[in-house]
Amino acid sequence: VEHLEEMTVIQTGLQGNPGGDYCTAVVRTIEEMKSYLEQNLLHPQELLRDCKVQDRHYMVRGIEKPEQVRLYHPRMALYLVEQLKEQVQFVITDTGSEIDNGLAIGGLQAANLRCLVLTQQESILAHWERHLNLYRRLGIDFQMVIINRYLPEAAYTKEYISHLLCRFMNGETTLDEERMLEEY
Repeated sequence: VEHLEEMTVIQTGLQGNPGGDYCTAVVRTIEEMKSYLEQNLLHPQELLRDCKVQDRHYMVRGIEKPEQVRLYHPRMALYLVEQLKEQVQFVITDTGSEIDNGLAIGGLQAANLRCLVLTQQESILAHWERHLNLYRRLGIDFQMVIINRYLPEAAYTKEYISHLLCRFMNGETTLDEERMLEEY
């Protein structure tokens, strides 16, 4: 645990909206970097200077104007994440629940470890099921599942969700039912 305190972490909002509502620090947004991302001219050290939240924690906010999300290509997110990986030990890319824009797709493609975050709501599970074929076509699989706001007494238990997700994927993914049953 001691070494985790010394890790440098950056969160990136690649979900097509501003994100980071819980953070009061003034940091740069993806929109402010758009021309640098388009031309592969990002200066990661400057970015970190402008995105510091505290100590070793940095953040890049997402797009302030959601109507402009279509102006971003997956290669822009790939480039951003690769540049950041050279500067920090841990890059968290929040790609949201909609895989309908280039930033989200590029962020998922750039990830070393993809984590599917769900809740126990039926609508959330149905939403993921509707997007499953798109994830498959893009070659995106998830190595871990986190059940956010887990309630042991809820109708959809972690065992049921694990069974459901594995059934949806027909065994064609790296999701491991045993790992899904671990509590996070």
